[in-house]
Amino acid sequence: MEFDESTLVPPCDDDAVLHQVRCHIAELLECSRDEIRPDDNLFTELGMDSLSILSLFIGLKRTFRVAEPASPEEYQILSTPRKVARYVVVTMSGDTK
Repeated sequence: MEFDESTLVPPCDDDAVLHQVRCHIAELLECSRDEIRPDDNLFTELGMDSLSILSLFIGLKRTFRVAEPASPEEYQILSTPRKVARYVVVTMSGDTK
């Protein structure tokens, strides 16, 4: 599956998925889930690096049984907890349009 920015434009409808994404990020960053806002940039605002992003997607793969992004470009597009949650929702539904 390939994703681009347009795939991720609609807001995440599934608050439970967004909650879990924020929990995974908080665990990785050793902080409270409340410190992770849905639209924080994972790289610039939260200070995540490529290793922590990879760890995030490994955790999400275990939790939701979704594939990891296929390319470095897709990882860059998935730049906020909300976009990551939307990716999970879209991937779980099998609908990338």
